Amino acid sequence: MVDKFIELFTGYQGDFGIADMSSAQLDTDKNKLKPNYEWAGRPITQGDYRDHIAGKISIGIQPCRLDKTVQFGCIDIDSKDYSSFKVENYLALFQQFKLPLVPLLSKSGGLHCYLFLKEPIPTVDLISALKSFLLPLGLDPDTEIFPKQKELKEDDKGEIKPGNFINLPYYNNGNTKRYAVDKDNNKLDLEKFLEIAYQSRIGKEDLDKLVDQTYKNILVGTHEEFSDGPPCLALCSKRKLDDGRDRFMYNYMVFAKKNIKINGQIKLQKQTIII
Repeated sequence: MVDKFIELFTGYQGDFGIADMSSAQLDTDKNKLKPNYEWAGRPITQGDYRDHIAGKISIGIQPCRLDKTVQFGCIDIDSKDYSSFKVENYLALFQQFKLPLVPLLSKSGGLHCYLFLKEPIPTVDLISALKSFLLPLGLDPDTEIFPKQKELKEDDKGEIKPGNFINLPYYNNGNTKRYAVDKDNNKLDLEKFLEIAYQSRIGKEDLDKLVDQTYKNILVGTHEEFSDGPPCLALCSKRKLDDGRDRFMYNYMVFAKKNIKINGQIKLQKQTIII
């Protein structure tokens, strides 16, 4: 079972992160535990993964590898107020848009939504795919995504800069809040999680198709006028905005101004519009 866990969460091997849970403090504003984070300063071993599951040490992994490939990634769904955070809302969206994301509760009670791949792919491709999933999930464009780095670079001394790691689930064999849930928000033990995670793995070709289909699904139910525009604008037209600003009208005006009539034809100058 440990070997399967390691295979799922294999990333950069030259170092790994440690979260010191013994000194964790509560952020009362967000109702979120904040431990001390540090890099171990040595290559990771199988024993470190085993100690993590045994609850002896809480580890984190940088998903990006030295060859600029990655085999797993994650969308970190955070909340300003965890007391009102509803996991079920996101589980329903996973089903609606057929996203092969495996939801795991984070140490703070938010969601780490993992995407597992059948084989390593370029890191930039995975980051792009995860960003495309932010739209149907109704998440802000600046939502935290792992890996954060597209590649690992060297410092002035020629040593690798490991960047950012993500804390792994099933610390202490899931006897904390860091465990997976099924589509009905029921807790999964480690064995069941591994089964579902392996079933959810996706290949590069299917991932590309899924990203295309995700954008198409966003356009369902919107006016045909949005068919050549940014998907975020189409999605915004389908949802009620409660922030007191008419962002839709503003961004629609930006979109409309990018339709320039040239020689009697309409040419769209595409750009990303942040809603």
